[in-house]
Amino acid sequence: EEGVSPLRISLIMLLIGNFSSKNIVEIHQKKCGTEIEKINLYLLQIYQNSPTDEHELFNYVILKLIEQLSLPSSYYDVLKYIVYSKIGLREMDIQYLFDDKFNVLSFKTLMFILKDFIFEHPYSHRIYFREDFFSESIKTTTDNIHEIYRCLFNLINHYDENDIQRQQMYPYYAILSNSTEESIDILSKRGDRDYFIDLYQGSKFFILNDD
Repeated sequence: EEGVSPLRISLIMLLIGNFSSKNIVEIHQKKCGTEIEKINLYLLQIYQNSPTDEHELFNYVILKLIEQLSLPSSYYDVLKYIVYSKIGLREMDIQYLFDDKFNVLSFKTLMFILKDFIFEHPYSHRIYFREDFFSESIKTTTDNIHEIYRCLFNLINHYDENDIQRQQMYPYYAILSNSTEESIDILSKRGDRDYFIDLYQGSKFFILNDD
């Protein structure tokens, strides 16, 4: 096929290169001739069924990989939280947010597979997406943004009060989680009430321009 983008080829090959026993079973269940014909048909159907839009394709491949690895769907939610955090998340942050739904070893496996798209900073150990294109792709599937910010707000409130990330991100998460009254009360005790109110006055701007 002419005009196929390198990203499309790369994503589909990523999916094929990480087949699991689940895929092998599905191949064997194909009702056609030889094993080679079954494999060829299966690969063709993967290509034909994949979205043409690259944002949609990226999400499609990640969800398929999670399914192939028999991971819970919450691992896709982890990626959403990484995107909306703005500062990346550490493993301990993800453990706090997802508790028993998160397995460090399984997530490291997923991260290794997605190493061209996400990475862990060697010093802060925060996990980020490498490019805006991939994080923007994740955003297109998100419809519970305020709930995500609410959870991030609770997470940052769990940090030590002297933590620089808490000081920088606390008002931002508070605004976008609709936690205004609670945040003003807490910030009043910290002497930051006026700063927060000034920031809150511009919250409509932040929400509309959260990209």
